[in-house]
Amino acid sequence: MSPIIILANVVIEISHAGAPAVLGQKRSRLLAVRRKGTPMSIDPYHLRSCVIGPVLAHLGLPRARDAEELLMLTAAQETHMGRWLRQNVGKGSANGVGRGIYSIEPTTHRDLRFKYEDTPLILKVDRFRAHEASLNDNLVWNLAYSTAIARLKYYSIKAPLPKHTDYQGMAEYWDKYYNGNPDHGFPEDAIMNYHRFVTAGGI
Repeated sequence: MSPIIILANVVIEISHAGAPAVLGQKRSRLLAVRRKGTPMSIDPYHLRSCVIGPVLAHLGLPRARDAEELLMLTAAQETHMGRWLRQNVGKGSANGVGRGIYSIEPTTHRDLRFKYEDTPLILKVDRFRAHEASLNDNLVWNLAYSTAIARLKYYSIKAPLPKHTDYQGMAEYWDKYYNGNPDHGFPEDAIMNYHRFVTAGGI
């Protein structure tokens, strides 16, 4: 029997060939309960305690507490805490370039791997990787791997991380170094989505 993994509110079966297959919608409904009238997102406590915290502990990079909160804000802003696993470009489309709960672009992913190639850090990142699947597919459904890559993105920035209690600072840091799009996404949006999906738990 193939192992089954629940990642980002999607039930995935890993076949013996290594290719993930999404199981039927009825079974997903049995395993994930949607709040009535509320788009489904990952519970912030679970994302923090079951994914982000353990990944950061394994990577062993400095400022882990500040990085944790910045990643929570990033997931809240980019995908409403995992509501979309491919960049949402409107009308339910899943054809956007960004992948996973942090909406990481394949070019950014490639550049980060090249930058840290043959370093002990990338070896730690790859401990979370499912090697049977492509790197970009790992970004979509492998929460631990995409979290490690998102942390690598922020680690590559020379400017120091903002304090985890500085919401405005985190939002501005995300906008300047992660978003980089002057026409879409603003610090005030990031603060609003952080409070909606993190402090208020997506209600």
